[in-house]
Amino acid sequence: MTFKKGDKNIAKRPEVREKNRQFHLGKKLSKESIIKRTETRRKNGWNKNPEETKRKKRKSALEQFKDGMPEETKKKLRKIKLGKKIPKSSEKLKRLYKEGKLTVWNKNKKGSQVAWNKGKPNYEIRGDNNPAKRIEVREKIGIAVTGEKNGQWQGGTSFEPYTKEFNNKFKRAIRKRDNQICMLCGIHREKLNKSLFIHHINYNKEISLPQNCLSLCNSCHTKTNSNRKYWISFFQSLLSEKYGYEYSKDQEIIIGQHNEKFK
Repeated sequence: MTFKKGDKNIAKRPEVREKNRQFHLGKKLSKESIIKRTETRRKNGWNKNPEETKRKKRKSALEQFKDGMPEETKKKLRKIKLGKKIPKSSEKLKRLYKEGKLTVWNKNKKGSQVAWNKGKPNYEIRGDNNPAKRIEVREKIGIAVTGEKNGQWQGGTSFEPYTKEFNNKFKRAIRKRDNQICMLCGIHREKLNKSLFIHHINYNKEISLPQNCLSLCNSCHTKTNSNRKYWISFFQSLLSEKYGYEYSKDQEIIIGQHNEKFK
């Protein structure tokens, strides 16, 4: 606090403050003096709310060290810690290790330990008695839900061959048209481990036209295996808006001049 003109309080003068500091330097206050000082300060409006004071100090500290702690502060903290006594418990442990009464449990055992769950099936490790997790039961379930027994069976259309028009040249043209991105999630080819899939919108492999094909990543292509009516409507609306392709109310393709450049 600087000395103001007209202020008659002598204790505020720099020279008097320095004398007081030197007088109290190295001296410890008694508990009574500390209590008395605290009560006086609270009466005068200082630290009326201790919790609020703590919060402000914490906020100030965070702002002060937001760019990291300065090297000078680190050095000061190191000096403070130097010479401090190690807790008795730590000293006792060190002494027991030196005397050989305590040893590290895995000392000289590197490579000799075997994982407790090595070679055990998953259902044994978890202690789960669910038979559906057993290998032989899983195989039976797999057989029971394949082919015509599966709810999404489409009459074996996935095994049908593609037409000659659905060649590498046509696929490259579709990917180029779609700017090498998945038309559903927008991921670029550069972020994938393999090329984008070319999906037939109406699931008919015999109709390999630009109006019926678009690029999809593996994840999005898998999503289109179910709820086919929805995806047909969604993708036709998407290509109609993006490229101006036309479709009938029955979701049939209206052939125009759009596919000439793909020949």
